[in-house]
Amino acid sequence: MGRPPIKITEVELDRVRTLAMQGCSKKNIAAMLGMSYSTYAEKQLAFPELVEAFDKGRQQGVTAVTGALFQKALVGDVPAIKYFLNNQDAEEWQDKKVIEAGEELNKSIQSMRPEDRLELLNKQELQNA
Repeated sequence: MGRPPIKITEVELDRVRTLAMQGCSKKNIAAMLGMSYSTYAEKQLAFPELVEAFDKGRQQGVTAVTGALFQKALVGDVPAIKYFLNNQDAEEWQDKKVIEAGEELNKSIQSMRPEDRLELLNKQELQNA
């Protein structure tokens, strides 16, 4: 005798929304619902509302945290201000150290002999393969 079928009710959908809002992965949510990830994936195909619940919960979490970050930035929390600006307007507010490091690397590569550049490129392609 097998396990009884897992039903997706409004209770489960609410739980999925809440867990997704808190940042849980689908794999974690499946475990918390008492099913394997493969069963959860099958249930997503059979119940589109399960996908919608996850997506809505995830978006609610992002919106809530974004709002909290924004509020902290507005009251002068320097790390929050920096994080917000780095992510919202990176071109203008990105840390200069990253740019300087990139410029130094570019200068180093340009000063290399062509055959050394080719060897470096080949090594990089092998690492990425």
